[in-house]
Amino acid sequence: GAMGRPALEAVTRPERVPLTARQLRAWLLARPSEETRGRHLSVALRLRGRLDVAALEAALRDVAARHEILRTTFPGDAQTVHQHIHDAAPVRLTPVPATEEDLPARLAERGEQLFDLTRDMPWRCELFALSEKEHVLSVTVHRIAADDDSMDVFFRDLAAAYGARRAGRAPERAPLALQFADYAIWEQRLLDGEREQDSLINDQITFWRNHLAGIDQETVLPFDRARPAIPSRRAGTVALRLDAGPHARLAEAVESAGADMPQLVQAALAMLLTRYGAGTDLVIGTTLPRDEDLIDLEPMIGPFARPFPVRTDLSADPTFLEVVARVQEAVREARQHLDVPFEKIPELLALPGSLSRHPVYQVGLQVREEDNGAWDAAELPALRTSVEPTGVEAIELDLAFALTERRNDDDDEDGIEGALHYAADLFDHDTAASLARRLVRVLEQVAEDPGRRISDLDILLDDAERGAPLESAWSHPQFEK
Repeated sequence: GAMGRPALEAVTRPERVPLTARQLRAWLLARPSEETRGRHLSVALRLRGRLDVAALEAALRDVAARHEILRTTFPGDAQTVHQHIHDAAPVRLTPVPATEEDLPARLAERGEQLFDLTRDMPWRCELFALSEKEHVLSVTVHRIAADDDSMDVFFRDLAAAYGARRAGRAPERAPLALQFADYAIWEQRLLDGEREQDSLINDQITFWRNHLAGIDQETVLPFDRARPAIPSRRAGTVALRLDAGPHARLAEAVESAGADMPQLVQAALAMLLTRYGAGTDLVIGTTLPRDEDLIDLEPMIGPFARPFPVRTDLSADPTFLEVVARVQEAVREARQHLDVPFEKIPELLALPGSLSRHPVYQVGLQVREEDNGAWDAAELPALRTSVEPTGVEAIELDLAFALTERRNDDDDEDGIEGALHYAADLFDHDTAASLARRLVRVLEQVAEDPGRRISDLDILLDDAERGAPLESAWSHPQFEK
């Protein structure tokens, strides 16, 4: 890693294990009066076949035994809160009879039920019995203890343990070399460098101060309603898809620009938002998975994923390829300064601590590659398993695009598809749907001609719009086409 970064290793633990910056924010937001939407990760597995309930209960205990974070409480007040690691997590699986009709409501209810983080383990599970040969296992983990990738680790470890327990033995696996507490202590040591003039962390803090200076303006989007003082975080969703042809042409542009697909899509999205009147200085956020430099994190459960703001300058009517180059540069620079926890950024920039919107960015974009050869983490031995929707749709941003690059059997580009999740407080479904369709239009146009400028984009969707007077969202000076 970078100069001055301490090694991540198991060290003698202080009397009080600190929380990471991410955990502290999650803890402060977990006050009982707060909206719980979006604070929890909720997964439900449908299990078809003859389930060994005792083996599943023992396997859940095994997973908690393997991962300290699953047997950690967070007692104290805002000044004294720390991680208290228990010897065991009390896991009881009593099958609860349920019907197909009442299952969705019960899963949603389980997913939203509050945790008292000072006393409760940060996860819970419940087993619903639909019949003798059909069960649904609901697992909810508070984000203080896990991120999305952690759920794959959870179910992978559960499958290994269930296989062993079904055969009447304990799972035989080498224990984890590191635990989440070791990572939290490591982050604390890194941040302690703030007190020294010449430290890695201070250089990085200076970078973020400069890189994001002056972003306290909220991104102007085509809102249908004013922002409520306290958001409900209710999300709506529209699907979107870019066909295989334009996808393949974009992939060629990726090659020749030496960029990656998320950077290209981000450039196209930024151009679209500029045309919508969002201005020429845009911060779009993405989420980085756990740090590749710290290899020991892969087998661990924990809140490692980090929000990652990318600021892009769209002034002077650039071409698509120019925007891609600007996005690339911003990403390259910012990636060298990832030791500063994202949660410190609002404090460094003295951004308004408003609960009503995300402090650093309001638009998010995830573009990932489909992993065709991937082993499905949610497979349990001798059972047919499938993931069920849990009905907990929540959003912290105004708009969040979640896209996947598909590949066919020959590993050729087979389209980019996914969804635009939008804050239902702010947008009507139709507005979000037209935004999603316009992003696809822009991607098609820049795939055809990467030299297109922002002002050259044709984003009116149909002839009716061409003849109609431009409404307020369209009153942007560049919006003549």
